[in-house]
Amino acid sequence: MREPATAPWGLSISEANFKKLKAGGTGKEIYMLVVKPSDGDSNTGVKIEAITWEQNKGGIRISEEQAKKEVVIITRRLLECDFDAPPEYDVSDLWNHPAAQIK
Repeated sequence: MREPATAPWGLSISEANFKKLKAGGTGKEIYMLVVKPSDGDSNTGVKIEAITWEQNKGGIRISEEQAKKEVVIITRRLLECDFDAPPEYDVSDLWNHPAAQIK
């Protein structure tokens, strides 16, 4: 990443979704998630404590909100993760966000 930014997140996810995230990694650094593992109780899941993302995608500035939204959309669509906390986003939000609008 050439212009990384890191922000806290605090998103709780299930152990099953965490396994999907680990298995679905591509090896390419698009987003990095800092995860706090569960305490061994399978009911507690894990917590995504922070996110790191590329702020400059081809001249388009990516905000913290947009980066988190992109992670949720991608992991729900591609990895079939079932997060309860974040709202449902339209897949068009991946490319149709305010920073990409021509004024």
